[in-house]
Amino acid sequence: VNKLLTVAFVVYAARVLGPSDFGLYALLGSFSFFFTFFGNLGIGPMAIREIARNRDKSEEIFNHVLSLRLTLVLVSYPVLILVACLLNYDDELIFLIIITGASSIFSVFSHSFGILYVAFERFKAPSLINMLVAFINTVAGIAVLYLDYGLRGVVLIALFGNIAGTVISNIWVRKRVI
Repeated sequence: VNKLLTVAFVVYAARVLGPSDFGLYALLGSFSFFFTFFGNLGIGPMAIREIARNRDKSEEIFNHVLSLRLTLVLVSYPVLILVACLLNYDDELIFLIIITGASSIFSVFSHSFGILYVAFERFKAPSLINMLVAFINTVAGIAVLYLDYGLRGVVLIALFGNIAGTVISNIWVRKRVI
């Protein structure tokens, strides 16, 4: 479902944004990919294994994992901005890269919460949360493009969607898992 929603949004975005802005959208996606790569660094599988082995220490292990991932993204965030500035992008694109990076920070939180679900073998909740957030992002993104807010609107919607996903995941984890 997430992939279908993403394809629907990308097809519509390519049509509405045009080649220039859609190319910038793809560039922002590349920045986001590399940024989240440094926030993950293969920590997820190791954390799942350790939490599954030591369920009584799950909260402690999760706090360490979350702290490590947060430290990694907060250290790499200024590097992301520095690279954007060194590549001599215009101010609007640097602003969008800053927002995309902030959005990715919240995404790291959501994915960290997903580690607990997998470790406790509860696969429905993260799937439902991901589908809900993807649906909201897709509908809001299409609405923003339809209302002609352009690339800036799409990036801001992604930020708010990732914030909402983090809040929903946090509440669900605190109530159902921990």
